[in-house]
Amino acid sequence: MTHTLLFAGGYSPPSIAGIRMFDVSRPDEPPTELGTVAGIENPSFLAVHPSKPVLYAISETTLFDGRSGGGLTAFRIDPSGRLTPLGAVSSHGDGPCHVAVHPSGEHASVANYLSGSVAIHALCEDGSPGALVAHHRHSGSGPNARQGGPHAHCVRPTSDGESVYAVDLGTDEVIRYDHVYRPDGATFVPGPHTSVAAGAGPRHIAFHPWHPLAVLVNELDNTVTSFEHAEDGGLIAVATCSTLPPDAPDDCLAADIQFHPAGHRCYVSNRGHDSVAVFDCEDPSLPLALLGHVGSGGRTPRSLALHPSGRTMYVANQDSDRIASFAVDPASGLPERVSHQHEMPSPTCVITMEFPS
Repeated sequence: MTHTLLFAGGYSPPSIAGIRMFDVSRPDEPPTELGTVAGIENPSFLAVHPSKPVLYAISETTLFDGRSGGGLTAFRIDPSGRLTPLGAVSSHGDGPCHVAVHPSGEHASVANYLSGSVAIHALCEDGSPGALVAHHRHSGSGPNARQGGPHAHCVRPTSDGESVYAVDLGTDEVIRYDHVYRPDGATFVPGPHTSVAAGAGPRHIAFHPWHPLAVLVNELDNTVTSFEHAEDGGLIAVATCSTLPPDAPDDCLAADIQFHPAGHRCYVSNRGHDSVAVFDCEDPSLPLALLGHVGSGGRTPRSLALHPSGRTMYVANQDSDRIASFAVDPASGLPERVSHQHEMPSPTCVITMEFPS
């Protein structure tokens, strides 16, 4: 038996509970808040360990524990709602904005937005972050005013853990880091770079649960690009399409991208338009097809999460201080309505995990 937990993080000072945990075992009912954590500044992105009850939170700061840069903190998860700190390390860069844990559970990767760098830490037996095993700073720029230098925005490992893909908004690139085993220890070395349209501003990448399909959301030009994920790890562009309707306002910025657990739909959050775009991806050999939009249930939808059942979507609306829950038709994959709402200051990240009872 398992039950399902929802974690939410956001922008907050240490004095305010910036991380909240909910029981969402019954997707058709309102989330039940189990506990909160304060004492951590700007926990704007979260991740969970693939096999241990451990939550990871970045501190999106330029000063952490008295030193320059941001931080990465691990918490042991108790199903009753308590989160106990396990340890913290520097993110080795300013303004970290994304963290991901490799499927093996041996490493955690952090994207440092302001420094334009990626840091990869080994994880200890209890899941706490340990030694730094790789650190790479990107180089380059783009034509947009926000692209004066590199801005790493997302790190995503492949399902086998052999590669990590880093998305850089500032350089319009996706950079692959390959897992290399050496006698003195494993590390990650830069591999091929995949470029997107100049000024697109790539933000987040997601990999299909089983098809060789990758989807990349581009923040600055509000598009999503689909790629064939080749056996050698290469990304081969298939098509690019808008995440917005023709009448959308000019000041929109695309944000998150997620697949439905059934794999037949993917979703993109649109800030400014304050909507979630729904795409058909049932046939990976075809370009993504836009099926429509649903209002996000608030302002500035930053993050999306799907319940493992596929029956509920959670949307973190940053500027409405609200997490909205949507009923989702499992067959069509279409969000139907806002079923519940939960107030939280400046939520920027929502994730789910299955927890053994």
